Amino acid sequence: MLARRTALERLGGVDDTYDCADDLDLVLRMRDGGTRVATIDDVTALYRQRAGSITRDRELTEREIVRAIHASIVRRGAQA
Repeated sequence: MLARRTALERLGGVDDTYDCADDLDLVLRMRDGGTRVATIDDVTALYRQRAGSITRDRELTEREIVRAIHASIVRRGAQA
């Protein structure tokens, strides 16, 4: 992810209450706050999981993804 420092500072930075979905929360907060967010289809990084990685905990990962999406819905004023 690339972002302008001012955009990150305006949001208060990364929410460290997330164990593994902090990047998703940050992107959603940027988008919800009016920051232009763009994606590309090319693979630009490889992600490696190893035994003991927190993201191997599927239940935690799914719970945190739902939490980030729910917070985004609430911020936008939609029915959660």
